[in-house]
Amino acid sequence: MSEQTTTPEVAAAATISTELPESGLLLLGTFSAPEGGAALLRLSDGTIARVTPGDETGAGEVLSIGDGQITFARAGEEVTLGMIG
Repeated sequence: MSEQTTTPEVAAAATISTELPESGLLLLGTFSAPEGGAALLRLSDGTIARVTPGDETGAGEVLSIGDGQITFARAGEEVTLGMIG
């Protein structure tokens, strides 16, 4: 089996230089799943959660997940959170 290495150009393109906040809700990524859109969130307590529409989180109920964003229902309002970077 051959060893593969990442070129510096590819590593630079795949790296986000933005520093992430240490606390608070953070959208880490969105992706397709067999049941539809899904997202990875870092919750305010630091845990990582995989969520899909209909799931309840501390931020509210997940209404929808799109390309790089997630929408919650919180206190009767829709709140959209995007990815950093």
